[in-house]
Amino acid sequence: MNYRLSAQFRIDGTGKAVPTADVPDIAVAARHYRAHDHAAVDRVCDAILAREPQHFDALHLRGVSCLQQQQPKLALGFLRRALRERPGDARVHFHIGNVLLALQRYRWAERAFRR
Repeated sequence: MNYRLSAQFRIDGTGKAVPTADVPDIAVAARHYRAHDHAAVDRVCDAILAREPQHFDALHLRGVSCLQQQQPKLALGFLRRALRERPGDARVHFHIGNVLLALQRYRWAERAFRR
C-alpha cells in the first residue's frame, strides 16, 4: 500500500490556507511507511501529533501503521480522530472498515465501507 499525503496546508482560525510547517516531517513518515519501518512511522507521527494533535495526515498514517502492525484497537482510535478532522474522507472510512473487519464487527465494517 502506498500512502499519499492529503495536503500541504492547513486552514487557520480565520479560514485562510496556511502552509503546514511540518510537511517535511510527514513526508519523512510517509517514506518510512513505504520502507515498512513502522517504528519510525510511529515515532515521527507521534512527534507531529505532540505539536499539532489534530494533524490529519499524522493521525491517518499512524492509524494505518497500527492496522498493519495488528493493533486494530489502537488503529481505530487514531482513525476516528482523523475522521473528526475530515468526516468525508473515503480513505479513512475504508481503513476504519478494515479495522472493524479485524475486530469482527462486520455490520459496522459494512457501514464504514459504504461511506
